[in-house]
Amino acid sequence: MPTTRKTGLPLYQRCYQDLLRRIENGEFRPDDRLPTEEQLCREYEVSLITVRRAVAELARAGIARRRHGLGTFVIGPPQSGKSLMLMGRLESVMSHSTEVTHRLLARRAARLAPELARAFGMEDEGMQRIDVIYLRGQPFSYTSIYAPRAVACGLDDAAVAQSHASVFHLLQDRAGAPVAHVDQTLDIAAAPKAAAAALGVKPGRPVQRALRAYYGQDGQAMFGAVVLYHPEHFRISMRFIP
Repeated sequence: MPTTRKTGLPLYQRCYQDLLRRIENGEFRPDDRLPTEEQLCREYEVSLITVRRAVAELARAGIARRRHGLGTFVIGPPQSGKSLMLMGRLESVMSHSTEVTHRLLARRAARLAPELARAFGMEDEGMQRIDVIYLRGQPFSYTSIYAPRAVACGLDDAAVAQSHASVFHLLQDRAGAPVAHVDQTLDIAAAPKAAAAALGVKPGRPVQRALRAYYGQDGQAMFGAVVLYHPEHFRISMRFIP
């Protein structure tokens, strides 16, 4: 059952929507195992990257769960509470205003944050973690960026610390390819010790968390980020219109 291109949606979204339709119609019931990634690739006539992103969307929506070594299993169709997808400008998550400065806190080899793997289906293929604090007079976000070592190691600390460009732009330049789009999920998390110290809050205090995956034009994740916002120095405002 190849995916149609008439909708104008990305391929992974079309696969996701069709899998969702099949779950809602009862073709796949709770606790059923979905077809393997290879089977879905053949069925939808798409790449492995596309299938993984579609399945990651099911997991992020709480509709399916991955079990290591066993496959992906259906939890159930969406409940009455729905996830809302909003569209915005790419530049808004690539850069801040000219009033914002950043300070490099640490960088080291690290495993990919499990919450990024769960949210976006990203894979840990050798990462470097770069921790940065963003300030607008006072700290407002603590950002942990996960980038392939081959890309991140090309940046020296002085370049990161002294640049007026965001770290994301520096990584994009090092990768030699532009970021095509960013997926972001917002939730609430307890501030870990290092982040709490940088933000000036008590460890364990609930903070707004943004999980982001930055994708290239080939649909593959280039790097990811976990952003923790100061609970008093950051606010999101939205307007909904008919």
